[in-house]
Amino acid sequence: MDLQSLITSDSVVVFTLQGCKACKQAVKEIKQEDIHCKVVDCSGKKYGEQIREALSEATGQTNFPSVWIGGKYVGSLEEGPESWMGVVPMINSGKFQQLVASTRR
Repeated sequence: MDLQSLITSDSVVVFTLQGCKACKQAVKEIKQEDIHCKVVDCSGKKYGEQIREALSEATGQTNFPSVWIGGKYVGSLEEGPESWMGVVPMINSGKFQQLVASTRR
């Protein structure tokens, strides 16, 4: 399993877990903006554990969803590595859409 290949496999990649309300909400928020996102379910025993471990090492976080734009980690539903990050704050400020647009040059 190559995390780099997964996070760069689409403009927006959302790593989720089954039954995760925040994961479902993040995908819903992104789709409401007419932005396509690749959803990667990390619930599986073998493959899912490998992805979860790789994500934790890459981000220092274990929470889900784990959202990536253009190969850059932007956080989860409400928060991210910088104060302005996270799906909801970025969509509300327009930064999510700007970052997605910049990956589609």
